[in-house]
Amino acid sequence: MHFPIVVRECHDIDTCNGGTCFHGDLLYDGEFACNCTATQRGGPFCLSNLVTPLVATWNEGSREAWAEGVFGQPYFQAPPTHVVISGGTNSSHDKSVTYLANGLPCGIVMDAATGALSGTSRDPVASANVTVIAIGSSGEAVTVNNAPFQLTIVDCHGATTCNGGMCVDETPFDGVFSCNCNETGRQGNFCTIAMQQQVPAVITDSKAVIAISACFGAVALLIATVLAVRRYALIPAATG
Repeated sequence: MHFPIVVRECHDIDTCNGGTCFHGDLLYDGEFACNCTATQRGGPFCLSNLVTPLVATWNEGSREAWAEGVFGQPYFQAPPTHVVISGGTNSSHDKSVTYLANGLPCGIVMDAATGALSGTSRDPVASANVTVIAIGSSGEAVTVNNAPFQLTIVDCHGATTCNGGMCVDETPFDGVFSCNCNETGRQGNFCTIAMQQQVPAVITDSKAVIAISACFGAVALLIATVLAVRRYALIPAATG
């Protein structure tokens, strides 16, 4: 009999000495960080005494949601414009950090150096809570802004998915939608196929056709009558 053995990157007690083991969205890749905030210690494994805990703040602690993404469309979220790193073991030296994100929608990744997001989402998501961990140069880690960020991926968008058409999405976040291309002059599932130009007919009104036919019929009858009268006038009268 075989028993499965699961080996994870880290453990709150054994690896992080009472801190919180944090790994990214990709499991079993050997990458992790210990969040030592609750222990009041620092270092890679929460063993170093801290004068002040590591603090990482983006955009003055704003908790605004990231830019909305669209299912199946390229996504990009620029890195934070204002970053403050303070405290930690090397508080008076190197302020550089790397970032690790957990909870990103499938297909979206974070740049470890800048915190920017990019990729193409493979699934719509109503609201993904994404925790971003900043890892100091000495290995200590802390949650950026001490709160998760929100990221929403919608089913479709008129400008990007439907190429200027209208997105018809009856049930949000189920990945099912259609594009109304009526105002685009195009057709197809995503309004990408140019419609063939229609050649206008010379006469399109059936009443006009009937009127013209009746007019020609009246003229023909008049001509026939004139010819008949003229022929009768040319025949000499019979003598008794």
